[in-house]
Amino acid sequence: TRVQPESDSLQTLVEENVLNEVVAEYEKMHEGADPPEVRANVMFLRRRNLNVLSDGRRRGDVRPWEKTLEIEATHGDYESTAENQLEWKMNEGVVGRAMNESAQEIWATLDYDDSGRIQEGWNLTDAQVQRTSHIQSLLCVPIYLPGDETKSNPIGVLNVDCESNLSRSRLG
Repeated sequence: TRVQPESDSLQTLVEENVLNEVVAEYEKMHEGADPPEVRANVMFLRRRNLNVLSDGRRRGDVRPWEKTLEIEATHGDYESTAENQLEWKMNEGVVGRAMNESAQEIWATLDYDDSGRIQEGWNLTDAQVQRTSHIQSLLCVPIYLPGDETKSNPIGVLNVDCESNLSRSRLG
């Protein structure tokens, strides 16, 4: 079974209420200015060995015992870059760091070298680099169940990203 159940009604609730509100609050924070456009998504922790793609194929690049994060709900365009099809292991990218460190929030300016590759330290796959190279700033906030008072077992991550750097986006 999956760590979190799939639910169309949960996805709709998150997209229409939570993510819309996150983006609206961001825009309100920049009132009077011309804020850069942001996108938002929610990723949940999944067990990959039991999850199959819609056409029945299994995803093969993750070991059966590993858990990954994948986008479950979005506000903004994640389809044109196919970012909504990516999986993130617990040690990959800012989102993986947010899950591992169980921090309140992690923000990053994503630096790129001449070839467009994210510089060392984020442990990304080629597909992750190619599909996310347009993002310059990112805020990741772990999601916990209400009963997790110690905030030690995140079930997912709320991400807000922007094509502008941190000083312009003010995500940090």
